[in-house]
Amino acid sequence: MNRVIASAHYPIRPLGAVAEFLDSRRVPVKDSKRLPGPYPYYGANGQVGTIDGYLFDEPLVLLAEDGGFFDAPHRGIAYAVRGKTWVNNHAHVLRPREAVDLRYLFRVLENYDVTPFISGTTRSKLTQQGASRIPIPLPPLSEQGRIAAILDQADAVRLKRNEALEKADATIEAVFRNMFDAPGTKWPEVPISDLATNIRTGPFGSQLLHSEFKESGIAVLGIDNAVQNKFVWARPRYINERKFQQLRRYAVHPGDVLITIMGTCGRCAVVPQDIPTAINTKHLCCISLDQARCLPAYLHSCFLMHPSVLRRLGIHERGAVMPGLNMQIIKELPIPLPPLHLQGKFSSLAVRLESGMELRRESFAKLNALFQSLQYRAFRGEL
Repeated sequence: MNRVIASAHYPIRPLGAVAEFLDSRRVPVKDSKRLPGPYPYYGANGQVGTIDGYLFDEPLVLLAEDGGFFDAPHRGIAYAVRGKTWVNNHAHVLRPREAVDLRYLFRVLENYDVTPFISGTTRSKLTQQGASRIPIPLPPLSEQGRIAAILDQADAVRLKRNEALEKADATIEAVFRNMFDAPGTKWPEVPISDLATNIRTGPFGSQLLHSEFKESGIAVLGIDNAVQNKFVWARPRYINERKFQQLRRYAVHPGDVLITIMGTCGRCAVVPQDIPTAINTKHLCCISLDQARCLPAYLHSCFLMHPSVLRRLGIHERGAVMPGLNMQIIKELPIPLPPLHLQGKFSSLAVRLESGMELRRESFAKLNALFQSLQYRAFRGEL
């Protein structure tokens, strides 16, 4: 959403005038001291667990204070809650004032770009003082309800599409588990270093190279290309042919497996066939496999899904981030090695499933864009 919502139809009021902050009633509880119970325990980005008591028992809007997705508000920085709840000190607690619809206030804030109201250098924080200044378009109460209902209906469609994506993703994992981790299945374990023809990182960090970036040339790959556990183009970076020739030994090729070892560690992607020449930064470990023994799609899925591999990496749930991952850990990491024909069978299935998922992702992205456009028009009084 726009940083400041301008409306030719609705008056603008600061958040502090349309909602009461109940922050003084929040109580943080350390994980080690929190007893699980029947009540939801909320933080900056939604429910983070349960607890055996509650602080609030009414409809409220929670707005991230610190640790929220302020640099990616499309992921949501606010949410509505009802019933008996406990909120820690990472989320503001808002009670709408008279003539303010709670669902409407939630919809205004959920994807708001609050950058102008953020403070802090090492950790972004939306203080109560800053949050109180956020401009809120305020139509009559009946109009607020109408807008909230339209957005609720549109969001329900979006959520169903996202659920379909999650089910498709779970299908790939189920196929993998059935083929390679079924009860009684035992494959020989081999260190990754024994399956690779080359394991390396790049010679530089992206910041050091910034002055040498070009508008076209040889692609430079970084964390952003692998952080989604699939290869994506995020921010294109290039070097010229002369620079590439100096660094040719660090070249990345189609079929190489990339693993992030700095920043968000432990994310993994396979370089696709349509990238003929590239080079990686020092933030990525690049593995060229002996594909007569191990296929890239299998290693990629093994690194992300196989229980024994995840346990060795200290990861207890899929999608978690591996702290302190480095080249030596990757080289020494043993992976189960099934026969090549089984790896190939899985790779073919995964490609077909992934192709269908890509179509669903594109559809979901269009729905997101439509929803954001709908929000923009709604709060400007154009619906």
